[in-house]
Amino acid sequence: MACLPKHRPARGAAGAELLLAAVPLLLAGMATVELAHWQLTRVAVRHALYEAARAGATQGADAQAIAHAFQRALLPIAGGAGPAGVPTWRIDRLSPTAAHFADFGRRSPQGGREMAHDYQAERRAHDMASGWPQGQGPRSHEDIHAANTLVLEAVHLHPPLMPGMSALLRRLPVGEPSDAVQASRRALGWFAVRARVALPMQSAAREAAAASVSGPSATVPPPASAPPSSAPDEACAGLWCIEHGRPPPDAGQPAMPAPDATPAPPRAPPDAGEACGVILCCAP
Repeated sequence: MACLPKHRPARGAAGAELLLAAVPLLLAGMATVELAHWQLTRVAVRHALYEAARAGATQGADAQAIAHAFQRALLPIAGGAGPAGVPTWRIDRLSPTAAHFADFGRRSPQGGREMAHDYQAERRAHDMASGWPQGQGPRSHEDIHAANTLVLEAVHLHPPLMPGMSALLRRLPVGEPSDAVQASRRALGWFAVRARVALPMQSAAREAAAASVSGPSATVPPPASAPPSSAPDEACAGLWCIEHGRPPPDAGQPAMPAPDATPAPPRAPPDAGEACGVILCCAP
């Protein structure tokens, strides 16, 4: 008679199997949430850069106008602030460049050079008639249309949503930091979101404008409040005047008689021969 194998207890096997299955599922869920958060941040940064490009296109590619519009548009996702003085975003103006101003610029009354944005088709035809192939300048190798296109590229650092991601991002190899924003990325453990936007210029671009601007987390200072006026309020009535120590403007004047509350008698319907106009008020 063959001997039956001894029964081995399986106590704790279900817990071990649950642990083996739950940990990968939990990590996958956290990664999915973080990926969705990164995608939403990417959309918001692109929208903010588009608003910054709109401000720059209408204000001569001014760096301060671009930075202010970018920060204001980023307020809905301002989820974290780095240490004081640490830049967490940067915007580079890729076009127009110094070569564009050298080819198509003109002296500005405010100093420096500016590039007109009007009559581009006529100016391109003039450049082609002057011997420039396809209207392309000898320094920029691009035509007037490309020179009057504002191209902005932004990198924005945003804190991760899931706990522990910052420590993981600090250990990821990102190469040597090329600027202050890349150095902040490795020091803070935040992920970087990049975006690029191109818009045609709607004003004359000025060469004096900075080609790059950076700053801390998106914070826009509130507008300065107007100083209180010492002049008395003209539109003042009732208790508001009493609270300010001034009598109401109608003080000393005779009170207006109260309106008659007696209802007016009902109006009799007009005769059939009267004209009722455009209102159907005639009695049948």
